[in-house]
Amino acid sequence: MGHLLEELTWPQAKDALKEAKAVVIPTGSIEQHGPHMPLGTDYFVARNLAARIGRISRVIVAPAIPVGYADYHADFPGTLSLSEETLTRVYEEITGYFVGYGATHIVFVNGHGGNLTSLMRASATLRKQNVLAATVLWWEAAAALDPGWSLIGHGDFVETSLMLAINESIVDLGRANPPLRKNLSDRLILNDIHDCRFESGLIHVALRTRDYTDSGDMIEYGASPGADHSVPPSAATAARGEDILGKVAQYIARFIDAFSEVQLPS
Repeated sequence: MGHLLEELTWPQAKDALKEAKAVVIPTGSIEQHGPHMPLGTDYFVARNLAARIGRISRVIVAPAIPVGYADYHADFPGTLSLSEETLTRVYEEITGYFVGYGATHIVFVNGHGGNLTSLMRASATLRKQNVLAATVLWWEAAAALDPGWSLIGHGDFVETSLMLAINESIVDLGRANPPLRKNLSDRLILNDIHDCRFESGLIHVALRTRDYTDSGDMIEYGASPGADHSVPPSAATAARGEDILGKVAQYIARFIDAFSEVQLPS
């Protein structure tokens, strides 16, 4: 059984860090998730998964880092963001303390895709310090466990199911509408805010969320091209969310067991 760092005294933390297989750092975002989902969705999911991992694996669970890189969502009020440079420094400075306390394996449980660049940069810094770092994107783990859990968009039925399981009182299913994407033109068809289809090719573009959706929720065809994109957010259930959270947490815990056995040369 793991430990929540913030609940330990310093002598307890000293002993726990000697015994832990890894340090788990949940990281999310405060950003719009359509008209029916709370701004803290990515933060809540990462924190919930990390706490579950702590109950089934001998790890140290750090406090969740709530704000990530989400500037492209900021046309919707309430979204907060750090720059990628600042966020990288946040990850590097926090993990630096764990390295100083003797940690050799860091696992980021990430709830927001926009954080990935900063996470990989911080992980590269850790590797130079002879510390192994890994980043788990929960939606990739979910899709690997069950193709029916593939994420099909922002505020979709999968994310909505997770939030119903975590705290249904802050989800307004009555406002969950099937998202309608916007295209750049009749000839320029958007997969998401990064990819545009033109004739038979795929062109990378740099857009903001408002360019693609008026409501904030959105189907992202590039995320899971083989998934059923017709499933509306209103199809979400707390039972499905609990199933996904539980099995993804078990999967990450199994990964941590294997990852923690890897030893780098001195």
